[in-house]
Parts: sequence; C-alpha cells; structure tokens
Amino acid sequence: MSTEIKVEMNDKLIQPDRTLAPPVHPFPPVDMPEVRRLRLDNGVPLHVIDRCGSEVCRISFIRDGGMEEATRPTVATLMSDMLCEGTASYDGAALTDSLEFNGAWFNGIAYKHHTAAVMYALNNRFADVMPLLGSMATEASFPDDRFMAMRERAISNAAVRLRQVKYRSLQAIRRMVYGVSHPIARTDTPDIIAALEVEDLRRFYGAGFIDSSTGIYLSGRITPEMEDEVNRRFGTIEVSQASTLVDRRPMAPCDNRIDTVQIDGSMQGGVKIAIPTIGPSHPDYWDLSLAVTALGGYFGSRLMLNIREEKGYTYGIQSFLAGSGSEGLMTVASEADNSYVVPLIQETLAEIARLAVEPVDDEEMNRMRNYVISQAVATLDSPFNMMNYYETLRFDALPADSFRRRMDAVNNITARRIAEVAAKYMHPEDVRIAVAGDIDAYPVDENIIFH
Repeated sequence: MSTEIKVEMNDKLIQPDRTLAPPVHPFPPVDMPEVRRLRLDNGVPLHVIDRCGSEVCRISFIRDGGMEEATRPTVATLMSDMLCEGTASYDGAALTDSLEFNGAWFNGIAYKHHTAAVMYALNNRFADVMPLLGSMATEASFPDDRFMAMRERAISNAAVRLRQVKYRSLQAIRRMVYGVSHPIARTDTPDIIAALEVEDLRRFYGAGFIDSSTGIYLSGRITPEMEDEVNRRFGTIEVSQASTLVDRRPMAPCDNRIDTVQIDGSMQGGVKIAIPTIGPSHPDYWDLSLAVTALGGYFGSRLMLNIREEKGYTYGIQSFLAGSGSEGLMTVASEADNSYVVPLIQETLAEIARLAVEPVDDEEMNRMRNYVISQAVATLDSPFNMMNYYETLRFDALPADSFRRRMDAVNNITARRIAEVAAKYMHPEDVRIAVAGDIDAYPVDENIIFH
C-alpha cells in the first residue's frame, strides 16, 4: 500500500531584498550572574552556577600551587597529566574504562599558580563518577612505568619547543621583564626533564586536592541532590594545611632593551614586544585594556590592518594586557619571515606611539566596542564559561567586580581617553624586545630600531 504525499506551496513566496542590509541593533546590557557560595561540612568552599537546560555538569577542584611554585614547571604539568594514570583504588585502565562507560571526561591542568582536577559528567551518572574523581583528587599513585613513558614524551616535546621561535622568544621576554631568577623565567630543557623523578611529582601532589587552599566549582544543571553528593563525598575529608603558597613575585625588568636567541636555519623570526605597566588593582587598568585591544587585540585592530593587511609582514599579530594585583604586562606577539622581522618591529613601535597621538575614529571605536562586548556575551553562553570567569578571578587575583568594570569601561570609553591612557602607560623607554630565529639573517640593531 502506498501513500501519496502532496505538498502545497503558496503561490507567492516572500523574496528578501538583498540590496538592503539587515538592521543592526546595539547589544543589550551585559552582566555576569552571581555565583552561589556554599561550604561543605569541613569548610571547603563550594561555588555553584545552575544555569543549563541540559542534564550535564562540570566540577573542578582548584588548589594553590602551579608551575611557578613547583620545583620545575614540568613537575606541575606531569603531576596534573598523571592524575588519571592510577590511584590507590583504581589502576589507569580501570579509571579510563569507568570514565568512558559513564560518559565522563577528566582533565588535570597546571596553571601558573594553581592546579586543577576537572571532570565533565552527565547528571544521571554524577554519583557514579564521584568516587573516581575523589580517588584522583586524594590518592593518585603516579605509577613508575607510566611516569617513565610520560617523561619521555615531555622530553621530546621540550626538544621540539626549543626549535620554535614562538616559544624561544616568549622565554626570552620573560627573562627580560621578570628577571632571570623569577620562577616564570625558567626553561625546562630535555636534560632537566630527564633528571626528574616520580618522587618529585608525589611531593608536589602532597595530600592531593583537599587542603586549606581548595575551592570546588560546580556548574551546569545543578540539583540539590548533586550538592548533597559533593558534600557527602568530600565534606568529611580532613582538610590539611596547604603545602604550597602562591608565589607572586614582582617583576624585575633588566636594563637591556633587546635580546636575541639564535636558532640556526630558522626561516622565521619570533618577536615579542613587552611593556611593564599597571595591574587590575589600578582604576585605569580596564581603560588601558581597551587601548591595548584597539592596538592589536582583534582582527580589525591597528596592528592587524597595518602590519598584516597593508604591509603583509606577517600572517598574524596580537597585543594583549595581562596582570594581577598592581602589576600588568602589555605584550605584542608575532612571527615573520626573516626579511620582515626588523620592519615589523619598527612598524609596531610606530603604531604604539601613534595610538597616543592619533585618536581612534568613530568606525574604529564602534568596531572595537562591538568586539569586546561580543566576547563578553560569549562568556555568558554557557554555565561552564561563566564559571571559567570566576575561576580566572582566582588564577589572576582579579577584583570580584572585574566583569562589571570592563563593561563600564567599554560602554563609556572615548577616543580621547584611549589616547590618554596609551600616552600615560605605554612608555617607549619601558619597551623590551625579544627576537628568536636565525639572527644572522636579520641583525637586530638597537640604534636602527629605537632611533
């Protein structure tokens, strides 16, 4: 038996007028939802965002101590990577199989000053995977055989990085800006990594992720039963004293303004240009961040339009401002063909100077403002991204109202104000430049660059 399906269409179809652009409306007011703050029975803080239509969640354990506090940066990264390689209760294969069976995903992450144990899970499997997370967070075993294999991989990756102009210029600019003795200026060579022992990881892991510095971050579609499960599972654990304190040492910029790193045979040069400046505790910080965005923070910025689109010196160039407390660092990063390295540096310095004397026009301002607001809107598109914001407040020691401050700044900034903060905080005499590549192919002469 067949069934005839008849589709009727209107005689007249509405045809859009493609000669007219669709209307453009301004963004509505943008604000970050508040996180709900609870405490487990043992006093560990629990941060909750319940704003999701799907039955999924993410839970993160974050404690003090990251790559800058570890004896070597690789100790922190290997420790985080090995959390799911075996525990006192589960071997690595059992952990992997259980996570996969329950539709969960785990990741250990080492940040500059913190380490995190993160799990994504389905709500209907939440109680089933919490024992796995608890075991990794409190009794990871770091099996010797897996350590040896992962150390070998780390050695190989380090050898590759040492040939990358992007990485070598980054390490050089860190030494110039922070000082050679600063933890962030350390470079783990293959030989240094080869000398690491599994006990280094175990010492850094210590008692795990439940100590006096621990914060738990729970986001997604969160129910009271899930909160109770977290408290039942982790609220009875005795909280030990944090074994690692965050080490936020101040910058100690060196006297030399240019540093070069020779990489024989390199066809490109990696360029980093940095200016130490104010941090997020300063009232001008968010206005300065917008000036840095106008300079090179998005595709339509001045650096991109000039150095990429007009001059063709590079495929991409970016400026960004990062800071914590009273200190900030404005950085410009790019790579270029050997023949364009010096012209790229000269044009970048010229654009930094031009920003202070040639205010952005209305088109630039609207383009930059819409970009910044759209990035803020993207932060609000999921509970996981919202919680990322609150986690970042801790990572970078940012004020609690940073989101509102940035939105106030972007809504009220003027062209004159951008020029004012650029002139005030992007001092040419504070510029430090690091270049990595085949320096013999493009001698970087300080007299040519700065005069």
